Amino acid sequence: LQNVGGSVGWLFSDVGKSLVVATGNNHLLTAVVTMTTARADPVMRCKDVTLPAGLWHLYDFNSYKEHATVYDQALTISSTTATISSGFFKFASYHVGLVLQVLAGSAAITAVTSETQVTILVQEGSIDGTYPAGDWSLQEVSDFPDGKARRNWKITEDECRHIMNVNPDFLTNNLRYLDVREDVRLAANATIAQNAPEVPSERALLVVTFGNPFVFQKIQTDAFWDPNGSHHLTLHVVDDLFKVGHSSVTMYLPTASLLCPLTSHTVTLRCQCPPNKHLQYVYHNQFTHQQFLHGNPVDKDGRDLLQTLEVNHRPPSSMGVGIPLSNNIYNADPSQDRPNDFYRISQESGQFKQCLGKSGRAECGCTAEMKLSSREEFSDCIERAHRMLYPAEVSVSLRVVRPGSETIQLDKPNVVVIEEVNSRVDYVPNSVVTPSLKRLREDARLNHTLTYWSPRKL
Repeated sequence: LQNVGGSVGWLFSDVGKSLVVATGNNHLLTAVVTMTTARADPVMRCKDVTLPAGLWHLYDFNSYKEHATVYDQALTISSTTATISSGFFKFASYHVGLVLQVLAGSAAITAVTSETQVTILVQEGSIDGTYPAGDWSLQEVSDFPDGKARRNWKITEDECRHIMNVNPDFLTNNLRYLDVREDVRLAANATIAQNAPEVPSERALLVVTFGNPFVFQKIQTDAFWDPNGSHHLTLHVVDDLFKVGHSSVTMYLPTASLLCPLTSHTVTLRCQCPPNKHLQYVYHNQFTHQQFLHGNPVDKDGRDLLQTLEVNHRPPSSMGVGIPLSNNIYNADPSQDRPNDFYRISQESGQFKQCLGKSGRAECGCTAEMKLSSREEFSDCIERAHRMLYPAEVSVSLRVVRPGSETIQLDKPNVVVIEEVNSRVDYVPNSVVTPSLKRLREDARLNHTLTYWSPRKL
């Protein structure tokens, strides 16, 4: 520890005291080397740092109080007198009654003859000799067997001197999802009471910590003091394209009392697709819910645009029209037979979902939303499908839908993976292959068992 520019410097009486610094690490002073250098044991390993006045404090938590603030003053005892060499510490009248403690024993001060000499009373034996600084001390008289005066002290929680304000959106949404290319901004501010110690303007009042900062591509903080004495902290976090994970983010007041109503706030940021966010396929022919469920729309040539699926329908496979292999069953009814269930390979595939364990379709609990859905988990309930002539060319248009957010058209730089849910392979995808898509397909960090396609002109 280097004490730079101090008027006194380190004293031997500082040994055993606790050094508390603004960086959060504490030290116990173990030795004084020079007036500007001391040794200390840190609570945890720390980096080299220089702290200005006001950002570190020295506390004495010893069980007795040291009254001799000396660095290099030696003490010489001869019979009934004790003399110190000249220096910063000087004897005074209020030292009468205190005890001089040395390695050989102790003696009570009975009178002060000068700033460097006192008269002493030795209880027993002789303690004559010269004792360098660090080998003698000045303590209060005590009834304890070792002659050291014990101090009664306690630690109490300070009154609340801080007010923390958090952005309302920060308070109400404690779990946030960050999808690809998304970011989040969190803000808080804090003020201090008029009777609180003044905080240097270069010191942060609010601090932010992360449980796992490595899941983010960028972390940016902006902190400042406004003219009214409020400290503002804004955090900007950006998702990392190649990482999935989560991290807690805490903004807190490290110097605030626990008696304050609000001293910290924590949110969890998950770098993954939100569960309520999904892709929506935009059909070429648009129908109202009523038309899709119960109508009979036709094209300009009078051909049906929708087809009602047969009960327990399963799509054909690459092995043949009459050999279904899909695990999805449409328009399911457990009380009726499954069509085209002639071969063992077909009989061993296909699994009910909503209708599992039910005796008939009425017990499956299919709602209008399930019948309108295109998700595999609701395949039992899907009764109708868009009718297409075979072969055909389909232009794929996709939208990103999330409740509470604007629906956007999926376009570059996003990419998609195409998978036929019924394991059919009689289709050929095609899209624009841009230079960025080409580089993405060659990126070693991605899963190369998948083929990526641009949603543009797909």
